[in-house]
Amino acid sequence: MRRLHGVAGVAALALAMTACGGEDDAPGERDAIVQMLNESRVLEAEAAAIEYRLIERCLEDRGHTVHDPREFMTWEPAELTAVADEHPHARSLPERDLAAEWGFGLWVYEEGADPDAWREYEDAAWSSTPQDTWDEVDAADFEALSPEDRYSWYVDFLGRDHARWLYGEYFGFEAPEENRPDDEDGAIVIEEDISEQPPPGGCRSAMIEALYGEPHLVETEGGSADSVDGYVEWAYRPAVPLADVSSLYSVEAAIEQVQDLLVADFRQQVAAEEEDFLSCVADRGHGGWDFEDRGGLDLFDYWGQIYSGGDYPGGDGGSFPDPPSNLPSDFASLRELEIAMAVDLAECADDSGLREAAETTWTEVNRDYYESVETEMYSWQEEMRAVVEHGQELLDG
Repeated sequence: MRRLHGVAGVAALALAMTACGGEDDAPGERDAIVQMLNESRVLEAEAAAIEYRLIERCLEDRGHTVHDPREFMTWEPAELTAVADEHPHARSLPERDLAAEWGFGLWVYEEGADPDAWREYEDAAWSSTPQDTWDEVDAADFEALSPEDRYSWYVDFLGRDHARWLYGEYFGFEAPEENRPDDEDGAIVIEEDISEQPPPGGCRSAMIEALYGEPHLVETEGGSADSVDGYVEWAYRPAVPLADVSSLYSVEAAIEQVQDLLVADFRQQVAAEEEDFLSCVADRGHGGWDFEDRGGLDLFDYWGQIYSGGDYPGGDGGSFPDPPSNLPSDFASLRELEIAMAVDLAECADDSGLREAAETTWTEVNRDYYESVETEMYSWQEEMRAVVEHGQELLDG
């Protein structure tokens, strides 16, 4: 596996970053924050690459010469050039030129649209969005192994209990004798309650102990698309000291939590511009709208109702009005209505000052937050840097 050399390159990379704030910022102030975020993401990627190499070596010591590369995918983080991602209202406030051609970009996914329209729209709307670069993997050699050999690999990788918990249903065969539970007949059994992961075992456990010490259980609060009731999982990396959640072990997830945390503060500061914007769109015939708690307008459900003829499952009213009763029935006319509404909202975003206020305020609230946690983040970086250095020493030894 290749080793990511981002730590040494972050300083040079940061010199090329452009400040994303206004003229009143101290020189380099925003660059320092962006550099801190970029360096944190690179350190995390380097630590993961070290982890995978240690696990692979452990597996090879146990006789495995073919690995499942899907379990060891490394990545190169995209360069962040701004202290914050798009503001919460961004998708509801398209630029005038984009709105005139694509509306809100919702019609492109409908049945009547040109099959290539969605690709063209996404290229036009999101072409500047940085994306992490992930390794390409080919699992053909691993899949060519017998089921017994593949399952044995997972057992040595994750430990017997975790392999059965995660992959037992997939294999569904008699486990090799050396991996059979002592108190069962060898069949791979799936427990009814899979909300709690078994503890790490096998080579993954050996890696964790070598780099981090003992793993510990972390419980989520639930309520997300992934888990309604919450769940517990085993964690071992130093927690990223961002947001109000102390159990975040992914920099990307922590940054997302920060942005969730700051939405209320952001909306309070742009409340006057929000009101002016809603008055403007009402004057143009689009009354009855209100911003959602997390920002933005619920355009997806509103236009989903329109394109689906009122049968859209998510359309239950709330922050948007009922669709007009005299809608045309053909797709082309509905698309033109979407475009016309998008142009109205784009112009109101400019006339009300909401677009400018949202962009400036979102950057400011994010900058202020990250400045308040700089000391904690630099301490976390030192912990992660020590992990990378120790891991490299283990590999070299």
